[in-house]
Amino acid sequence: MGIKTNELQRLEGVQGTDSILADTQEAGTGRLSFAQAAQFFDRELMRPGTAVERALSSKAELGRNSRNILINWDFRRPVNQNGGTRYTESGYTIDRWKIVNGGLSLGDDGAVSLLKNADTGTPRNCLFQLIDTPETYVGRTLTFSVLCKDLQGTLFATAYANKGGTADSGVTGASISSDGLASVTFTIAEDSAPTEFRVHWLLSPGGSCVPVAAKLELGERQTLARQVEGGWELIDPPDYALQYALCSQYSPITGEWVGSRHSNQNLLDNSYWIKLYAAKLELGTVQTLAHKEGDAWALNDPPPDKALELAKCQRYQQKIRGTFAIGTNESGEFLDIIVPLPVSMRAVPSVTVSEIASVYLGGQAYAANGFGFRNTTGGGDRAHFGLRFACDPALPQKTAGIVGLLDCLLDANL
Repeated sequence: MGIKTNELQRLEGVQGTDSILADTQEAGTGRLSFAQAAQFFDRELMRPGTAVERALSSKAELGRNSRNILINWDFRRPVNQNGGTRYTESGYTIDRWKIVNGGLSLGDDGAVSLLKNADTGTPRNCLFQLIDTPETYVGRTLTFSVLCKDLQGTLFATAYANKGGTADSGVTGASISSDGLASVTFTIAEDSAPTEFRVHWLLSPGGSCVPVAAKLELGERQTLARQVEGGWELIDPPDYALQYALCSQYSPITGEWVGSRHSNQNLLDNSYWIKLYAAKLELGTVQTLAHKEGDAWALNDPPPDKALELAKCQRYQQKIRGTFAIGTNESGEFLDIIVPLPVSMRAVPSVTVSEIASVYLGGQAYAANGFGFRNTTGGGDRAHFGLRFACDPALPQKTAGIVGLLDCLLDANL
């Protein structure tokens, strides 16, 4: 890829320029956005002070906003695929963010409601995000900013570039002791070769706050928020669909990159989940589920009979847990358990066995270990279901008894 250097020189003094002229083997000469072009520049071209570096940084230098390198940075509507509302153990919490020596809580609306340093004696890096491909930022100047409210104690914005697990460089931004924004600008040393790069919310001993947003960006000035009438507001509106798409590239449990995968779009943000009240599929062209009463909706029919709905559902799936009659076959190699079913299932189900407790045959107890599920035997009257297990041939032959506890799942879902 070739860059028109004379074009870059002209762009350096032009406000509002968002693209550069480039030559590519595939598409010939054309314009690319700075973000697109940056993907192709090698590290040498991106060194501070070069024409390319100045051009790519021009938007921030002119007061325009840089891309947020962080993922899931708006704590008012975080992606929270783990589904927790209170995180106290070290590890991942809301997507891409980990806690250590702290606690993170979410309110009923899904927004982060509290970040707390559980240590009353030492400032702690309570919440942090690991940044992908840390080598990309060697020699680069970056700015990390955090915005909070309801601050108790002192908050710092910190960043670390680690080499081989050892902190190679750490910086602490200006502290704040009241609601507002903390920001720090730093450069990762060119000779550091970092293996890990992370940014932190650091709180004083016993301190707490309500995180609002965070931003990591290229350049020497923060473009996360601005002061308006004594308060703070975010400069750029978050793209929640993009944040969800980015979060879905990583495991919410381990934080490891898992690549593109389809996920339930309702996980986009827990704070804006909808509540489903009822649904109806019916013949005809007119819906008879509900009607409008003023500004509210009301169901046409009375609430369904829960016992009837349960029976319908049990045709597809049943949870079995209890004590049941058993018997061994002639050779004693098989153990058959007869399970009475409240409802005949729509098809022969698959069986997942969670537990088999002690087995009693001929007045004697036998350990449950060694019983392996073999197959289903069915039930002639469809009111019973048979399960067959392999067992020790030493068991009494053609003997009836009971199984102390059977816990399994019968699945006949479509």
